[in-house]
Amino acid sequence: MIGQRDAQVPRDPSERIDERAVACPFRLRDEPSLGVGSSVFGSQARTQRWRIHRNRTVHIATLGAREGAAQVRGSVPEVIRTLLTRRWLAALAVAVLFATACVFLGRWQWGRHEYKSARAHQVQTYYSAPAVPLTQVLPDPGSPLPADQQWRRVTMTGTYSPNDQLWVRNRPQNVVYGYEVLVPLRLADGSTILVDRGWVRNAERADILPSVPPAPSAPVQVTGWLRPGEASVNTGLPRGQLGSIDVQQAAQELGTPVRPAYVVLEAEDDGSGATPARPAPLLAPDTDTGPHFAYALQWWLAAPLGFVLVAVYARREWMDATGENARRRERAAGRPKKTRIWDEEDA
Repeated sequence: MIGQRDAQVPRDPSERIDERAVACPFRLRDEPSLGVGSSVFGSQARTQRWRIHRNRTVHIATLGAREGAAQVRGSVPEVIRTLLTRRWLAALAVAVLFATACVFLGRWQWGRHEYKSARAHQVQTYYSAPAVPLTQVLPDPGSPLPADQQWRRVTMTGTYSPNDQLWVRNRPQNVVYGYEVLVPLRLADGSTILVDRGWVRNAERADILPSVPPAPSAPVQVTGWLRPGEASVNTGLPRGQLGSIDVQQAAQELGTPVRPAYVVLEAEDDGSGATPARPAPLLAPDTDTGPHFAYALQWWLAAPLGFVLVAVYARREWMDATGENARRRERAAGRPKKTRIWDEEDA
């Protein structure tokens, strides 16, 4: 009877429950199938059998979970004792150092990303913007260029000093090295600002300067982009040559004060109606932010890797030392192969 089978449901956790019967509970192998005429009673029987096997499955799963939790609670202190040995403490110290290095390297890459992003935004904002008078950005001859005004497009009027032309060495353009040509421009207020008129390829010999078109001698209106001076490098060069666009060193070469910024030439208008000849224009600034954002994420995601490796290998060592791995292999070898009910019926 159905009620008697329910009363005889075993509660021993060691009893093996056939998962195949649970997966297909409409007929047990030890119970006869119902005939076609018993559809009403058959439906009730199938429902009752499903409840029996569901209760068995839940009972066994609960006991198994309890045994697994007890085993985990017992193994955690053992794993901790394994980690407290000298060898694993040294491994943990290495993992801490590795994580610290990853965090700082990630922050450095993030800083580079923020710097390049801000620079790219500033270039894109000012490079094609309408030009403003130079005195609006640098009102006094000694006014430094504010950081948020770099690459500002400005216009000014003055007179070049072609005889005081300066050459900046080792300046690359399209993977070719050459010179950038600086010419001082005397403004109406008597101050002087350097104008970078462009780039020219190196001559065949290092002791010979290349030939470039001279700057206009008549008053000229100049439009270009403001740039701050560079740090001084490679001093001790021949007269008239610079290792970088160092405005202070340029002032020493010229023997006259210059504004603490220079202008990258965009266009000149000398009133003749023709465009004055000039060296090759400089390339537009690079606005690529680079892979620094991805590098920062990679360093930060790699920070916990050392701790993960220590935990995995320490647990493996503990399982080998306590024989847990061997017991698991034995249990796996003794577990019978599952056979589906319909396979047995076909046989």
